[in-house]
This record gives sequence, structure tokens and C-alpha cells, in this order.
Amino acid sequence: MQANGHDLHPALRYWLIQLPGLLLIGVLASIAASFGLIDASTAVLLFLLWLVKDLVLYPVFIRTEGLHYPMGRDALIGAQAEVVRPIEPEGSGQVRVHGELWQARSVDGRRFGSGQLVEIFGVDGLTLFVKPIPQQQVNR
Repeated sequence: MQANGHDLHPALRYWLIQLPGLLLIGVLASIAASFGLIDASTAVLLFLLWLVKDLVLYPVFIRTEGLHYPMGRDALIGAQAEVVRPIEPEGSGQVRVHGELWQARSVDGRRFGSGQLVEIFGVDGLTLFVKPIPQQQVNR
């Protein structure tokens, strides 16, 4: 088993996630019943309602299981950026991507002028490495 649990079957992963809540509601309902705060049938009903809630939410979990929302570096690589300050062959410039300004350098030493669209090829710290975009692939 891997540390992130992604090698487990989705159903098993879901029930392992739900288990603490299910145990908690069972213990709390039992304690409440033992102190006479609720009767035993109400405690069982609460537990069963909690279990039904988990069964109803299972299809939602399965639908979203394979979705991946890129964040950080993954969200930047492959994105298009607009050159704000020209990128010189041996220096850096500035680009705007996802509404943010970043330092940028050319991957292959090309010059990019202001307003030109480039593709982000890599990230090193706070510097993006960019390359030209073929005109047919420009998304505006």
C-alpha cells in the first residue's frame, strides 16, 4: 500500500475515509442512550441515518475520484502567458499568466517583445522558462 492510498480500490478508500465519522456517531449515540438522553431505538436510527448518508454520497465520491485539478507548477507548465516586459536573449523579462506577473527567461535564448504570447515550458523558483507558441495554437 502506498502512503497516499491511491492504489486501493475506490470503494475501500471511501469507506476508510467514512469510518471515523461512522464510529464517532455510533459511540456518541451509545453514550447518549446509556445516560438515558435518548432511547436505544433512536440511537440505532441515528447510526443508520448516518450510514445511509454515506451510502448516498458514495456515487458523488466515485464521480470525482479521477478528477485532477492542477496546482502550483503543474498549473503553469503548458499555460500561455503574455510578455509584459521584453525577454532578452541573455536576460529575463516579465510575463503575465493567470493574472499574475512572473519573471521569465527564454528556453532557447530568443527575444520576445511586449504583447507577444508565449508558452510556459518550465519553472525554477520564481522564474518561468518560456518558448514561442505556433500561431495556430494561440488561445485568446
